[in-house]
Amino acid sequence: MRSHSSNEHRSHRREPAERRNGLFRTRQIYVRSDGDVQFVTLSPMFQVLSLGGLLGVLFWTAYATVNFAFKDQLLMLREQRISEARLAYEDRVSEMRAVIDRLNDRLLLDQKAYLSRVDAVDTEYRRLAARHEELVRFFRGGVVTSRPADKPEKSSFNDATFGERYVADFSDEHDALQPLAEMTSRLDQLNFQQDELVDGAVARSDALVSEAAGIMGKLGLKADMPKAAPGLQTAAMGGPFIPVALASPSGGGLSERIKAVARKTEDLSVIKRQIEALPIYVPMRNVESISSGFGIRRDPFRRSAAMHAGVDMKAAFNTPVVAVSDGVVNQAGWNGAYGRMVEIIHDNGVATRYAHLRSISVSEGARVKRGDMIGRMGSTGRSTGPHLHYETRVNGRAIDPARFWQAFNDFQTLRSKEKQR
Repeated sequence: MRSHSSNEHRSHRREPAERRNGLFRTRQIYVRSDGDVQFVTLSPMFQVLSLGGLLGVLFWTAYATVNFAFKDQLLMLREQRISEARLAYEDRVSEMRAVIDRLNDRLLLDQKAYLSRVDAVDTEYRRLAARHEELVRFFRGGVVTSRPADKPEKSSFNDATFGERYVADFSDEHDALQPLAEMTSRLDQLNFQQDELVDGAVARSDALVSEAAGIMGKLGLKADMPKAAPGLQTAAMGGPFIPVALASPSGGGLSERIKAVARKTEDLSVIKRQIEALPIYVPMRNVESISSGFGIRRDPFRRSAAMHAGVDMKAAFNTPVVAVSDGVVNQAGWNGAYGRMVEIIHDNGVATRYAHLRSISVSEGARVKRGDMIGRMGSTGRSTGPHLHYETRVNGRAIDPARFWQAFNDFQTLRSKEKQR
C-alpha cells in the first residue's frame, strides 16, 4: 500500500519533465549531399535559446512597425499636451494679471479716497485758520467779521488740493504718509499760534483786571469780583447755554486758558461797571475855576486854619447842577451851613453832596440817573458868593473829589489799552 503511493508520487514528478523533454527533446537534422549523409544535433537548450531570440526579433519588429506607423499621431498627441499645458499656464498668468490689475485699481481708488479725506480735513483746517485770524483781530481790538465759513483764506497755503498735487501713484509708505505729515505740520503750527495768542490774552487780561482793580483801590474801594456789586448788573441777559468745546494736544490746557480769559474778561467788565458807577464826572458844565480845593485851608470867615471837606466850584449864577452818578436822594433841603443841599447815596458806600444851591429839583427818596438835574447853583448857607460846594464821601469819610476825577482819567487810559489789544 505504501509502495504503491510512492510510485504514484514519483510518476507525477516525472510528468512535467517528460513534457518539456518531449517539446524540446534532442533533435537531429540530416543533410544528404553527394551521397554523403551528415546530421546536426539540436540540443534542448539550443532550441529554447533559438525560440527566445526569434520571439525577441518578432516583438522588436512589431514595436518598430507600430512606432513608425503612428509616429505622427504620437508627436501630435505630445504637442497637444504641451499646447494644453501652455494654454493653462497662459490662462493662469492672465488670471494673475487680472488680479493684479484689480488690486492696482483698488489701490488707486483707495488713494483717491484717502486724498479726498485729507482734502476734507484740509478744508476744515482752513476754516479753523480763518477763525483763528478772526480771534487774532478780536484779541487785538479788531471787529470780528462775518465771512462765510465756506470761503476760508488761502493766502498762506498752497491753493491746489492734495488730490491735484499727488496725481502719481504712491510708490512707498513714505509717499503715502506725506499728505498726513503736511497736515500734521500745519495743525502743529496752528496749535502753537493759538497757544501763543491765548497766553498773550491771559497775560493781558490779568494786567487789565489788575489795573482796573487798582483804580478802585486808589479810592479806598475794593473791586467786587467776580460778582458785580448789587444794582450794577442792570442789563437784560439770557439765552441757552452752549458750552465751548475746545480740544488741545496738551490735554485741555488751551480750553482752560480760554476759560480763564473769559473769566478775566467778565471780571474786567464787572470792575468797569463799578468804576462807571462811581462819581467820576463833574457836577456842572462850564466850570470856570476851582475857587477852593480839598483839605486844610484858611477859613474865609474866621481867617484860621480849617478842614475843607470838598471843593468849591465857580460858574455862572443859576447854573444847573446834575447828579454825577446813579443813586437815591438821601437829603434834599436846608442843612445848616450847607444851605440848600442835596445828598445822593450811590453804590459801594459812596455818597455825594451838593451844597449852597439856589434851588432844589428833587425830593428825598427819589432815584436819579447820572446827568439828571438836581438843582441850581447859588449862594445859600455859609457862603461868600455864588459857587457849588461839592463833596464825595466813602463810608461816611470825606475823599478829595479830585481823586475820583483822576480815576476818570485812569479809566479812559484803561479803555484805550483795551482798544490797543
